[in-house]
Amino acid sequence: MFELAVWFVSLGKGLITVMAVVLGFGVLIFVHELGHFLFAKWVGIRVDAFALGFGPKIIGIRRGQTEYRLNWMPFGGYCKLAGMEGDDDKNPQEIEGGFYAAARWRRALCVTAGPVFNLIFALLVFSVLWMTGVVKADVEDSTVIAGFDKRHKAQIGALREGDEIKTINGKPITKWQHVIEAIVFAKTDEFEIKVRRLDKALYINGIRITQWTDITRAVLFPDTAKTSVLYSVEYKAEIVKAKSAEDKELGVYRLGIRPKISLVVDTVLKKSLAEKMGLKKGDEVLSILDRETVGFLNFIGELREEAGENVEVTFLLNQQEASLDEIAGMASEEVLDLLDFKKKLKKNIGREVRITVLRGGPEGRQIALKCRVPEIKKGEKYPILGFQPSQFGRLVRVYETPTESVGKVLGMTYRTLGRLFARGKVRVKPKALTGPIGILNLIKVMVWLSFSSYVWFIAFLSVNLGILNLLPIPVLDGGHLVFTGIEAVVRRPLNEKAMALITNVFAVALISFMVYISYHDVRRFIVPSVRRWFGIEKKIEEPGDEKDGTKEKPENRKEGPGENGESSTKRWRQWGIHASVLSGGRPAAGFSNHEKSPSEHRVVAGS
Repeated sequence: MFELAVWFVSLGKGLITVMAVVLGFGVLIFVHELGHFLFAKWVGIRVDAFALGFGPKIIGIRRGQTEYRLNWMPFGGYCKLAGMEGDDDKNPQEIEGGFYAAARWRRALCVTAGPVFNLIFALLVFSVLWMTGVVKADVEDSTVIAGFDKRHKAQIGALREGDEIKTINGKPITKWQHVIEAIVFAKTDEFEIKVRRLDKALYINGIRITQWTDITRAVLFPDTAKTSVLYSVEYKAEIVKAKSAEDKELGVYRLGIRPKISLVVDTVLKKSLAEKMGLKKGDEVLSILDRETVGFLNFIGELREEAGENVEVTFLLNQQEASLDEIAGMASEEVLDLLDFKKKLKKNIGREVRITVLRGGPEGRQIALKCRVPEIKKGEKYPILGFQPSQFGRLVRVYETPTESVGKVLGMTYRTLGRLFARGKVRVKPKALTGPIGILNLIKVMVWLSFSSYVWFIAFLSVNLGILNLLPIPVLDGGHLVFTGIEAVVRRPLNEKAMALITNVFAVALISFMVYISYHDVRRFIVPSVRRWFGIEKKIEEPGDEKDGTKEKPENRKEGPGENGESSTKRWRQWGIHASVLSGGRPAAGFSNHEKSPSEHRVVAGS
């Protein structure tokens, strides 16, 4: 019964998606052909037919010289101008009211009207969305790295999960789209990336603690009789060098990094661990703090309160003295996306963890929930708490002016075409482009993201349709403008057979190009779905997943310090275990193991 319900839900979603695709493409084609139609009427060119859809006619009404049709195939439409398709009995220039019989400026206006109407339509839609806002996923405004594709061969240098990208090769970065464009559209494969990084440092008697031997050296052989304990948390700027590599499947150069995506609870399963711990629909998972780290911080707090004059304990948050609660909040491990959350749970199997969630939206309140991470069930890769996450993370409403929206689309189109025809190794290859199948897939995503995102994407396609139709390629509107321009230069009509031959050659080339793009779309979107459907998909590691030694059995682990009257010696020993977590795993000088020396801030990629 459950499977049948799922099937009906999937069928319903599929029908809605198909309707959205038909409506979207129908509107785009209607607006484009309406431009040709209205200007043809205005300049005196006869319109034989104006149709929505292709194929056999469902219904047709003739008004004057024009037949208005509704055809069976809902994709597309056309505006049939007299004389454009040729007539064996007459010269095109002799057809009364025909396209080629009209003055050149009239033809130019008629041809240009279609793309111009697409741009006007997009401006109108963007104007409405400027007032209502567009609901999008907040990932678009993130510049934080959530993880890396370990299968990709790019050299990421000392980039880390959680790094917030500020600049790439000197260009300011404020959105993830900026990250994509700065890397994909770059003329080089070498990058200097400035990041904002959270630095956690624990010092005992001036020695930075990253392992047990550091504690031994600091405590047993102190330079002073007074013990100094300093725990500091602050954000620091780092400059990292990285080198992109070509993705053979996508046809672009990339670094293989993925953005932070808010983990928002969509559904909590009944009688699950998630329900027992108090997780609710709409909760945004912010961070996770394991019990051992809590005990470790509590122990430092006890030292601060009980040690007296011989021990000085100081907490610093961004160079300002802070409370234990503030430091504990920063010591929590931020959840960067669903995969990151799964991996953090896997590292704490059998342990009690504190999961901080945001309830009630951005203006809501943070709540700490506790649970013991369960064992991994047979056939699974990670522990299961029993909730379904939202597909798009946290949604935000964005307001963009029409000029901003159009400028963004025009800029992206210009840069794509520029890198597509660029010379050299680093460029965008044709297979990176998206054809009809890829566009259908994107429309499906936008439909289920939000209605406003769907409308925005249709306007985005309208701008692209207008620009691409103006390219000087026979078959397209821009090709007709070229022919008209040549006629104006030579001051005589062009040879009809020559134009037909050139048009047919470019038509075959354009169709072949679309088949090529669609082939790669099928490989990217259709083949993986078919493999999943028939259960023959290759088993591969998830992006960013790696062997991290997390298969240790819970019974071999020890719970954290600060409980059940443990001795001070045992507590001190725990400092070495947790120092790498609290200090970000960095050596005493404050530089990662990837770096050449403490005095050199710039990291050489691949070193």
